[in-house]
Amino acid sequence: MKKRILSLLLVFSIIFILLPIKGFAAPGDVSTFKEFKAALEDPDITLVNIIAPFTMEKDTITINPKKSGLVINGNFNQITQVDSSSAAYSIQFDSAKSNIQTITIQNLIIAGLSRKGFVYIPTCSKYSNFTVNFNKIIYTGPELIKAKYSNINITDSDILIQPGHCDSTGYLVEGMNITLSGIVTIDKQAPKSNRSLFYVNSKGSLVIANSAIVNIHNNTFDDKVSKKSGFAYFSSCSTKLLFGSNSKFNYEGVSTFAYGCDIDEVIVGDYAEVIVMISGNLSTCDGLLAVKSLMEVRNSATLELIAVNNTNCYPVIEFGNKSVFSVDAPIDILFYNASAKNACYGMAIDNACTMTINYSNVTEVGYWVKNTTPYFALGNPTYAFTSGGNMYSAILGMSCGKVKTVNTPNYTGSTPLTSAAFKDVNVIHIKGAPET
Repeated sequence: MKKRILSLLLVFSIIFILLPIKGFAAPGDVSTFKEFKAALEDPDITLVNIIAPFTMEKDTITINPKKSGLVINGNFNQITQVDSSSAAYSIQFDSAKSNIQTITIQNLIIAGLSRKGFVYIPTCSKYSNFTVNFNKIIYTGPELIKAKYSNINITDSDILIQPGHCDSTGYLVEGMNITLSGIVTIDKQAPKSNRSLFYVNSKGSLVIANSAIVNIHNNTFDDKVSKKSGFAYFSSCSTKLLFGSNSKFNYEGVSTFAYGCDIDEVIVGDYAEVIVMISGNLSTCDGLLAVKSLMEVRNSATLELIAVNNTNCYPVIEFGNKSVFSVDAPIDILFYNASAKNACYGMAIDNACTMTINYSNVTEVGYWVKNTTPYFALGNPTYAFTSGGNMYSAILGMSCGKVKTVNTPNYTGSTPLTSAAFKDVNVIHIKGAPET
């Protein structure tokens, strides 16, 4: 009898082992919209793990402010938004009432259609360093995040904006301090879009991080919206545009690059490579880029600002009154305005009234004037000055478009623009002697 009982127990044990075991979802594992909503509203769940794709529903999600932190890990599943006009399809968060200082969204595919963004943070944070991180995001849509007073980091992400998206207003990313790092690619295929890609609020900054590789193609070209449809809108003249050391930034657009207030400081870091090409008409009198106080191009950096088919006399770059343009051992600097308007020459550089240019470790500076040398075939520069490949320092001051020598330590050559107004110069090319 005992043997029969033992045999039966053994059989039942084997059968139990062979039966399929239904997995138990860990807290925070979600595969539906309702589970996603519940996890974000649960104060105890700080890791939301998306294990299957789903579609957002018209049911407002507000992240619980009592969470100690939040990471949304998508495992490269897709979340789809289906409405273009309602904030109810966004994840909302009131950072002023929360202890959360960082929200990280990673490894996620987002098909976004909401004008309020995938994440919408309508109020300012009680923490000055409140940050939203997007890591390894594949996004298709008009507006990724609306967070006017927050810090936003975007790392290793691909973004596509298509013509069918409802993107007549707003911005792809709205924040105070915005940083792009790793490899970021943005392709905007919306010809009539009236939105800049980035909105920099208050006294914030837009930063291309050290060693970042950022490639942006923006084909917006409708003349009625072109003033606001470029790379970034700067809300304050105290903002900064920074290109970190060893970064590579390549922007191709059709109408404008920066819009809004003049940027207080523009820094191109050591070994950085910054190339901006506008292939259509410059659409603002500030030109491609307007600098209020300071632009620095540092050791072994490359900076090219090019307008290849400009039909007006707006400058490629404009410096504000009493500003400083400082160049130290660059590889190459090019300001190129191919204005096709015969009555008025497009300026490569303009200044409001008074500014100073500092050259240090520069080997050659060349200037081309459209009515002397065709802008499409540069040839020899109209003005050029070198010092045997060793121009240690040349400081020029400009006053209302005229150039005069302020100080020339270690340099005794000629100053090429003493007899020409800046408005006649279409191209400025500066070559440096990079430090070893």
